[in-house]
Formats: sequence, C-alpha cells, structure tokens
Amino acid sequence: GELANDGDYIDAKPALSVGLQYYFTNRIGVRAEATWYQLKGDDAKSDVTGRIPRNLSFISNNFEISTTGVLNFFPQGRRFYQRPSFNLYGFGGVGISYINPKTEYQGKKVALQPLQTEGVKYSRIIPVIPFGLGARLKAGPFFNIAFEGGYRKTFSDYLDDVSTVHVDPSSFSDPVAAALADRRPELGISPVPAGTKRGNPSKDDGYFLLTVKVEYY
Repeated sequence: GELANDGDYIDAKPALSVGLQYYFTNRIGVRAEATWYQLKGDDAKSDVTGRIPRNLSFISNNFEISTTGVLNFFPQGRRFYQRPSFNLYGFGGVGISYINPKTEYQGKKVALQPLQTEGVKYSRIIPVIPFGLGARLKAGPFFNIAFEGGYRKTFSDYLDDVSTVHVDPSSFSDPVAAALADRRPELGISPVPAGTKRGNPSKDDGYFLLTVKVEYY
C-alpha cells in the first residue's frame, strides 16, 4: 500500500492460520482456511525522504477466510502414507478479509475507518483473491511440513487508510478526524491545501503471506 517501502517484499509481521483440506484425486484438493494477520506501516521509517513529512502511520490486525483449490505437481499415491517425500503445489481461490486500520494519536490507538480521513466511507470487509505456490516435505506417516508463499489481490485501496487526496479540513465535524487526515502540523509543518495528493488511487493494496505449515492426516 501507500505506506510500504518499494522493494520491501519481506517485511515480516505475525500471522496465524488454521484450515482443513480434502483431496478429490491424488493431485487435486480443496481447502478452507481462517487466517489472522497483521499489517503495519509508518512514514517516519520510509526509505523515501519525501514521504517522511506526510507523517502517516497505521497498524491493522486483520482476519481472512478463504476457499482455495490445490494442485499437486506430483501424484500423492493411492493412500496418504504412499505420498512422495517431497511435493510442489499451486493454489488459488477466493476469500474475504476484515480490515481495521488504526493509528496512535495522543498515546491511544484510534480506528481510522469511522473517521473517513479522505471523506470516503469504505468497507472493513473486502473481497480477496489468494494465489501462490508451496513446497511440502513428508515428516512422518501422518505429518507434513509445508513452506508456502501466497499473494492476496484485494479490491480495496484502504488497507492502510490512504488512497486519494487531502480534503478540506473544514469538512470534518470531528477534530480528531481533521488532525489525523493531515499530520504534518505534528512535525511543525503547515497543512497542505485540499486536493493535494495523499495516496495513489490507481492501484489497489495487496498483501503477501509467507508461512510455514504443519499438516496432519
């Protein structure tokens, strides 16, 4: 999103998922997963000097529910214990994610979505398309260890509460919303005029999960 550094493809934050998987054939399966994951960004830590005066930041603890199809590169065998010691797989499907970007203001965490800092009412529930690749190692008769990377294409540009332009400060009835819409004054910098670029609406936000999984038969 707008608070991520270009090239920071691995900027680790915690995530945890649980799921069930069922195989229709020795190559094709389907799985359902529930995932908690965290996103975070801060202009103060930006690699781009020009972004630092914008002074925006967020942290978001999110939840995702997804259903994906799984295709194994090598056949599993007729019985689960006949599966190969190593396998590669790809997956893709659909899901929804609940987002809740917050920021720290005067020592407290403040939810940004209700404040409409850009004058836009966006949903906390967004559709996502998960897809990716994984490698699976057999770790015994009943266990696998899998290493998986999956990108989530979303249909929202507000994972970080930043997307378009600054609005007129007088349009806010809530002084907290006005203060968090343009945080330059906290650095002693004058506010910017309405219509000044705040984000980049030409590209929706997305996120990538790199996970290690334990599978039990």
